[in-house]
Amino acid sequence: GISIIIPCYNYESLIIEKYHKLKKADNIKENIEIIFIDDGSTDNTYKKLKIFLQEKCRGASVKEINMM
Repeated sequence: GISIIIPCYNYESLIIEKYHKLKKADNIKENIEIIFIDDGSTDNTYKKLKIFLQEKCRGASVKEINMM
């Protein structure tokens, strides 16, 4: 399989769209794991991802890392 890591910071408005584009990509023929890494966003990026992934997409992961 392939793992794709997507760093995100204050990306609430586009993050779900990015997920769908990756899943539909023609050049990805295998099962993929998409890992989103939120680096302490101040908007609702983490919350939106967590809810979306829990309800819709069991194969993806969300991790929150706060770098200071």
